[in-house]
Amino acid sequence: MDKPASRLAIPVLRSRVAPVFNWCSKLQIFLQDPHDLKPCHEIIVHNINAFDRFKILKQEEVHTLICGALSPELLTYGELLGIIIIDHVSGEVCDVLQAYRSQELSDPRFRLPGCPRRYRNRKREIKRG
Repeated sequence: MDKPASRLAIPVLRSRVAPVFNWCSKLQIFLQDPHDLKPCHEIIVHNINAFDRFKILKQEEVHTLICGALSPELLTYGELLGIIIIDHVSGEVCDVLQAYRSQELSDPRFRLPGCPRRYRNRKREIKRG
C-alpha cells in the first residue's frame, strides 16, 4: 500500500494538542483529505527522543506538524528535514484540524497560553555553507 505524498501530524495529550512536542507520548497522523477528521494512525513515542520523533515523521512522509511549544533546536531540526511547523497551537485536536483545513487557525482561541505570536508557518530559508 502506498503512502500519500502529504500528511499532517499533531502531537496529542488526551484529546488535545500536546502543549510541548518534546514531551508528548503519541502523534496522530492525518491524511490531507479535507473531509476526514480521523487519524489514519497513531504512533506511540513516549520512549523516543524528540529528534528521533522528527525522523519518524519524515519516514511517515509528514509534510506539516501542528504543535504546541518545542525547543529552538527541534524547530531548526524539523525545518532542516523539510517539515513545515505550525507551533504555539492549543485546543481539541478535531477543532484544530478543522481550523487548519479552513484556514482559521489564526483565531486567538487556538493560541497556546503564554506564547507571544501565533500561527507562524515555519517554512523559511536555511542558509547553508
